[in-house]
Amino acid sequence: MVNIKIKDLNEDSKNWKIEARIIYISPVTSFEKNGNYNKVCNVDVIDDTGEIKCTMFSGSIDKFYNLFRIQKVYSITNSILKKANKNYNRLNHNFEILITENSEIEEINDTTKIPKFQFDFVKIKELLKAEKKSSIDILAIIKNVKPLKKSNKNGKQLKRQEIILIDDSKAKITLMLWSNQIDEFEGEINDIIAIKNVKINNFNSDLNLIFMKTSITMINPDISEAIKLQKWYGQIGKKMDEKEFEFCRSDTKSYNFTKFRTIYNTQINTIIDIIAKIFEIRETEKIESIYKKQYEKKEIILQDNKDNKIVLNLWNENIEDFKGKINDIIVIQRVKINEYQYLKNLSLIPTSIIKINPDIPEVKSFADETIDEDDYDDKIENFKTIKDIKNLDNETIINVIAEINNVSEINSVFSQNNNMTYNKREIKLIDDSKEKITLTLWKDEAENFIGKVGQIIKIERAKIKEYLKDKYISLINSSMITYDCQNDKQKFKKWLASQSQTKQQDDEKPCCSKWTNTNKKN
Repeated sequence: MVNIKIKDLNEDSKNWKIEARIIYISPVTSFEKNGNYNKVCNVDVIDDTGEIKCTMFSGSIDKFYNLFRIQKVYSITNSILKKANKNYNRLNHNFEILITENSEIEEINDTTKIPKFQFDFVKIKELLKAEKKSSIDILAIIKNVKPLKKSNKNGKQLKRQEIILIDDSKAKITLMLWSNQIDEFEGEINDIIAIKNVKINNFNSDLNLIFMKTSITMINPDISEAIKLQKWYGQIGKKMDEKEFEFCRSDTKSYNFTKFRTIYNTQINTIIDIIAKIFEIRETEKIESIYKKQYEKKEIILQDNKDNKIVLNLWNENIEDFKGKINDIIVIQRVKINEYQYLKNLSLIPTSIIKINPDIPEVKSFADETIDEDDYDDKIENFKTIKDIKNLDNETIINVIAEINNVSEINSVFSQNNNMTYNKREIKLIDDSKEKITLTLWKDEAENFIGKVGQIIKIERAKIKEYLKDKYISLINSSMITYDCQNDKQKFKKWLASQSQTKQQDDEKPCCSKWTNTNKKN
């Protein structure tokens, strides 16, 4: 027999013998094939050059299974070497060993230099290049241990805990622990953790790690890679805040931006990507829920390059994390559309990614893009002057651009129909037709209105109403108010002027019959 290293095993190997340490033994499983019941078990072994999988079936399981112990060293001879089936083999070796009843296996003294484990570590930042749902080895620092979370599924209580791992690639990833794994996990913040055969999981483009049955964990291992990582952490990593490490996500360079004007026709809870300019950052509010729970909320007013605006709501810890400033370009991946009292707004979800002034082509295109009249779904000619609105029928849906002439205080109005009190606010609007009309807002519409006297606003899809023969307008579910619309006003004014000029030219033309008669004379 010829002693051979694991890495040198190939199709030409004959009369070989290996000495290796067992690092994993799978449970024995049963299966049926052609009416016959059989058993199968896998054993992973390692020497100082590599790893290889060994497979046993019924007879060899009965003969050897009780002999094997994890971390013990064995000599293996008279076994069959065959091509590895990569559908069932997670190791890197191109071959695997079939242990038969004729194989010779003997435990030997552990005096060799066979390592207890062999790692092939992948940096966290490099996980994006790893095959999805593959298993890898990772060496990292435990940067944070999130609070335990409990949930119920099908009447069964589940426990979940997130462990935030970082490394010197300055990236981070979440290790997900479930149920019993939480109790068995011994790592603490600032510990170095080495995990062999941990699975890459992809959820909503957000990568995380989960343990498998074959996973092996070592805390503060005595290996050279860990010593090097510990040195980096002591000098650099420990001084860095967790927020400075970028989460490992699979599509951070892929964007599918939604235009603001389409958001109001999009269902709530839809997840979208947006690009916008930060128009306004409001003061943080303290809010108390009906359950007396305290929250913090900050509204960020976002503006696209068509002067459309929408509110991004930030809550609690997201407020502190937000680094944007007025006039910055913001890119958000996976932001959720919400609706509050008929007004659409945006909020973050756990997998949202915010980038401020990122170096991507879309930001330059956004900054350079000019307003194109033909790019509007609601074209400028579909807007009406206030004078025109007053001549239209009730319940007509219209678009209007006007200046805010007056903003009333919020008043409480009692309804005799249902004995309830409602908040009401009236906004006086005026445009170049010198006519005025009232925009009436109810309930939270009244509280959420942010317009100021002198501002130009654009209202899309408002409804004409009438009270005591006076026309006014109100909002409907799909209405959209956009503030500071000077560009739209100038376009509308220009369009009105062109319409007036066209009408004047038509009035100066001879009538059709006279024109015809002239042609006849000629």
